[in-house]
Amino acid sequence: MSSFFYPVLSILSALALLLVARSSYRFGHASTEDQLTDADNPAFGVALFGYLAGFTCVLVVLMPNVNEISDPADALNAYGEFFVYGFAALWLLRFSGYLNRKLILTRFDVAKELIADQNTGTGFVLAGSYLASGLVLAGAFAGSLKEEALPFDANPWILRAIELSVALAIYIVTQLGLCLYGQIYQRIQPKGRDLHDEIARDYEKDGVFYGGNAAAGLAFGGNLLAFGIALFGGARPDVENFLSYFGHFGLSIACAFFCLPLGRALIDRAMLKHSTLSHEIYHDKNPNAALMETALLCLIASGIAVVL
Repeated sequence: MSSFFYPVLSILSALALLLVARSSYRFGHASTEDQLTDADNPAFGVALFGYLAGFTCVLVVLMPNVNEISDPADALNAYGEFFVYGFAALWLLRFSGYLNRKLILTRFDVAKELIADQNTGTGFVLAGSYLASGLVLAGAFAGSLKEEALPFDANPWILRAIELSVALAIYIVTQLGLCLYGQIYQRIQPKGRDLHDEIARDYEKDGVFYGGNAAAGLAFGGNLLAFGIALFGGARPDVENFLSYFGHFGLSIACAFFCLPLGRALIDRAMLKHSTLSHEIYHDKNPNAALMETALLCLIASGIAVVL
């Protein structure tokens, strides 16, 4: 069989799953096609981008190793596993959006802000949570379960089922961590600044109407992304001992909870000579400051991921 067959099949399989993800994405009762074309809704597009990008992170690590496929039976197992894990990741990411609405952005109607108000800040928060969840799932799927981690002999399908269970446990802990980190992030904002109110409150500037503070949403979404990057490092090792594996993942969570808020407090005043990031984000609604905060926190999170 041609050496190009399986690489091409892998790409086509990944594209097929991405198409399923895009076609199945819904938010409220809005049509994805209408929001992307007729409504030209940038907020919806940002949220969808985060969803598809997070899903792509998972697909990259799930793609079969074509060098290990020697016959049709190997191909059937490899691509069967790819689609099973892929569909599991797809629905888990969809569930992340639901949890975001219920446990992170809790004080306003997320669907209204995203669809009716076209609030890009809300889209950024959703995108950050999708990307964070996708990265951690990618890390969990990138590792493999070693037979010595189990007290009994297991066939390949039982091993795969346990791997899925481990990834699900990592996903659940990650969602709880994102929700808690979201609460912490809201509480370290400058006194008198309510993050929910900043993201949702419409305003007018120079005669132009804006549906919420996009800079505040971008900074919040960037923090969620940074949290996911830090946890990616703890989720990716191979599982040889369940206690040490989950202990390692717990350590990455602890480092993220400590280092990211501290890093945010330090860079708030250090990065600009005549202002602070908080002032630029909340008073001037400056997306440049939000991008700077996101980049620096992602750098800190990457350091956590590499060290762990």
